[in-house]
Amino acid sequence: MVYVDNDPVCVAHGMAYWDNDTTRYLRGNLLEPFELLNNPQLRARIYLSRPVGVLICGLLHHIPDDLNPAETMQRLIDLLPDGSHVMITHYWAPDDDPETRDVAIEIQQRHLDGLGTGWFRSRDEIAIYLPGLELLAPGLVEPDDWWPAGPQLHGRMPEERLMLVGVGYKRHRKATQLRSG
Repeated sequence: MVYVDNDPVCVAHGMAYWDNDTTRYLRGNLLEPFELLNNPQLRARIYLSRPVGVLICGLLHHIPDDLNPAETMQRLIDLLPDGSHVMITHYWAPDDDPETRDVAIEIQQRHLDGLGTGWFRSRDEIAIYLPGLELLAPGLVEPDDWWPAGPQLHGRMPEERLMLVGVGYKRHRKATQLRSG
């Protein structure tokens, strides 16, 4: 298992608590996928000759559009071996419920005013972060739709509907045979 963060304080904390024989905590940047996947410490733990699982949680919604997170995800996925899985989470501004969308817009403004980042995007905008992957059921949905916490006793509050989760599978490509002519 390898955890990656670009914040030196988070990396120092992670190394102090979780860096051991089976887990590594590294400083790295998703916006530089080639450098990230070629880090010698990562390569000592993760064998990119075999399928891997990549979890990108709580990050993509902090990357502004001008840094092109969709292109970054495409480059990362291109570098992963066939058979790999990629899971993402992302803040969501639901198009199907004006009240919930208004809550998302208000929280986004608070994020931008306080943290400076935190964009709530549409389902279509989030879906492009899993390019070329087969989206696994139940699809790009609210977290409770992936792993329900039990029977739903009430409708979800607007604040409970502001994130989407998706898992994509990088299908094995068929090898091309060269024929002599």
